[in-house]
Amino acid sequence: TKTQVVSAGPAGIVPNDQVACSPVETLAEMSPDGRYLAVVEAAALRLVQLDGGEEVFSLPRPAVRALAFSPKGTYLLTWEKLVEGEGDNLRLWRCADGGLVT
Repeated sequence: TKTQVVSAGPAGIVPNDQVACSPVETLAEMSPDGRYLAVVEAAALRLVQLDGGEEVFSLPRPAVRALAFSPKGTYLLTWEKLVEGEGDNLRLWRCADGGLVT
């Protein structure tokens, strides 16, 4: 299922039809400083820089059920339903490059 997403930038509001969202639910969170939008799609977790709409990173984490940014928007915390044998379900990512912190 495709969901229309719009970005506000120097050229005004621009539609972006490249985002594929889950038909069951859409999960998105904006960073406190307004720099980033984290979106859980059908196949991945994406972080998009709102000034210009560039994708910062995309991770194959479609099972994420909760998102939270650090107060300065430096880190993104994700939570997934625990699946036995798959390790940690609470992860901390660097927003600058998508690197896993813990």
